[in-house]
Amino acid sequence: MISGIVLLILAGICWVAIGIAVSLCASHQLNYNIIQMISSAGAALISIPILFLPDDRPELPAKILLTVFLLHFAAGVANYFNYVLTARAMRFGHNGVVWGMMQSGLLAPFLMGVLFFNVPLPLWRLLGIAAILCGILLLGTTRDPGTGCPRSARTRWLIPAFGAFLLAGMTQCCNSLPSYWQITADSGSVFRTFSCMTGNAAGFLLCLRFDPALRRPARPAEWKIGLLLLLLFCLSNYFFFYNGLNLVAETGAGSIGYPIPIGVCIIGFTIYSTVHLKERFPFAGWIGLIAVTLGIVGISLR
Repeated sequence: MISGIVLLILAGICWVAIGIAVSLCASHQLNYNIIQMISSAGAALISIPILFLPDDRPELPAKILLTVFLLHFAAGVANYFNYVLTARAMRFGHNGVVWGMMQSGLLAPFLMGVLFFNVPLPLWRLLGIAAILCGILLLGTTRDPGTGCPRSARTRWLIPAFGAFLLAGMTQCCNSLPSYWQITADSGSVFRTFSCMTGNAAGFLLCLRFDPALRRPARPAEWKIGLLLLLLFCLSNYFFFYNGLNLVAETGAGSIGYPIPIGVCIIGFTIYSTVHLKERFPFAGWIGLIAVTLGIVGISLR
């Protein structure tokens, strides 16, 4: 259990870098969708030869592998569009508020565990859910996004941020499901990474036909960020996240698999946006982020 939590915390630290990358793209007019393609296609290609290396895991039936692939492929597609909306919301709104709102999608896999996998729901977890919902409401009603936008333009960031919140929940549910079943958990972190990154790259190809901006060659800055994220994706997915998710799920605590790294991610990105970006958090934004953080702590307690 402890080792699983440590791995999830390390995954959350890696995820902070993703938020920083999206923020940099929003402020420097870089195309994060192209960066997603570089990092996801690279991670999928790197995974292929590793899949053929010998290991001590049991050989799984093709039907089981297909189930795992489709779940993580769907997660990858949803995650691609999640970051499309997050990047758009950050372009018009307060980066820290948008990030906190999107990451609150962790409610979905937690509730999935409660409703379908007999995860206990004591009073403190109910209070945690209430705190997260209140935090999302406060983040959504923040009237000053901190970027100089007029109040009438609030919907320019709020609508895509709420859409990202929904897609983040879908991504996390699809990613979490295989860890609840022992036979699918044995598929391994490399295969799950390959499946998810293939779905992410497929999201790019779906948009390629409709968005001419995606057809231009990547700029040097986009290559640098994309390759850095490729390294972080491999580090996080191969060694930290999926292995940590399996370890906590084995102890009946699979529902905390996302809250822990996302809590680390929200806190880390809030520090970045406050110290480096010098964003002025409105009072409602601070209260909302604190409520979400306390809620994550509440639902993580056993």
